[in-house]
Amino acid sequence: MRLSTRGRYAIRAASNLAGRKNDGPVALKTIAREEHIPPRYLEQLMNRLRRSGILQSSRGPGGGYSLTRPPADITLGEIVSAIEGRVAVAGCVKPDRRKNCRIENTCASRLFWANLSRMIQAVMDSVTLQELIDGNWQKKNMSALFQDWTLP
Repeated sequence: MRLSTRGRYAIRAASNLAGRKNDGPVALKTIAREEHIPPRYLEQLMNRLRRSGILQSSRGPGGGYSLTRPPADITLGEIVSAIEGRVAVAGCVKPDRRKNCRIENTCASRLFWANLSRMIQAVMDSVTLQELIDGNWQKKNMSALFQDWTLP
């Protein structure tokens, strides 16, 4: 499974804002330059993050983007979900695709893909922007997320 460029760029852009503490709004051009993301592409991502309530924008001189909440209150899963939807390692486990699967009820691997997708989403939902920029996510006991894992 590979996270798309959109998801990775969105996390980088949000991390850039999170690392600035309370510097106020940051211009899109500044983030694009610092993160090596094409400005037009970044603008699309920032608009999605703004519509999802993760970012706010302000116009005019001194305007730009800022986080709506402290970085400790925003998870990587929230960012990726705003850009790409919930994680699905196989197309057949995406909510909008299930109705197109002809062998859903007899497929031996579908349940595995669904649970793997839930596990990846759970890990992303457990890591905050603050933990990412501080490097503290590496100290988390991720296995604790799955100790009582049960099938749906």
